[in-house]
Amino acid sequence: MTTTSRPRRPRTPLAFVALAGSAVLAVAALTPSVIANAASPTASSAELPARAAQGEHRVVHRDARRDTIRFDTETEKKKPAPRDRTADITRTVVDHQADQLVVQTRVRQLGRSGYRLMIGEILTSDGRRLDLMVDYSKRPIGEALSLTRSASGAEVACPAATWSARRSTKQVTATIPRSCLGDPAWVRVGLGMVAAPRNLRTSLGDDSRLSGRIGDEHIKLGPRQPHA
Repeated sequence: MTTTSRPRRPRTPLAFVALAGSAVLAVAALTPSVIANAASPTASSAELPARAAQGEHRVVHRDARRDTIRFDTETEKKKPAPRDRTADITRTVVDHQADQLVVQTRVRQLGRSGYRLMIGEILTSDGRRLDLMVDYSKRPIGEALSLTRSASGAEVACPAATWSARRSTKQVTATIPRSCLGDPAWVRVGLGMVAAPRNLRTSLGDDSRLSGRIGDEHIKLGPRQPHA
């Protein structure tokens, strides 16, 4: 397990612009909003229901397996990548506790070579939209955890936020104090995984609430979740 309790501003942020529709990986600021439509003509777009109904503070969501999308930077083509295991989300947990928000993503295989990112988008009851990035690579591209405002990219100071990556359970987890989010009455959260080799020739992405495609401009958000 790797844990940090004081994220700092990324020194060398990386954007997977392939996910924005251009299929080119470039150096820029990464936010979940760069993920654009990548619908697959062969994959089902049906969404799997969450285990918890809207109104509960903890929601467990099962994502379809083998629904990762691969982007080729040379051909600018995208296609299903059912054999991928490292970006393929199988389950997410969002727990809006009394004092903190805990988000967790499980994949089929937790690899840490190359670039490995858990990305999230958080919409709060007061209209704030925040982007979360957890870089759990063996060699992170910048800082391991960052929280920024979606519209401006401005960093949100949250020194008490923590993250962990566990090979045994194939899970990546981030914990954010509610005070960093403005103590919202409720949140809606979307989670995704992005993976790429160090040569940046391809990238892999999975939106946890869409099967066989990537969200249009934003990660697909879950239901409203009041705090416990």
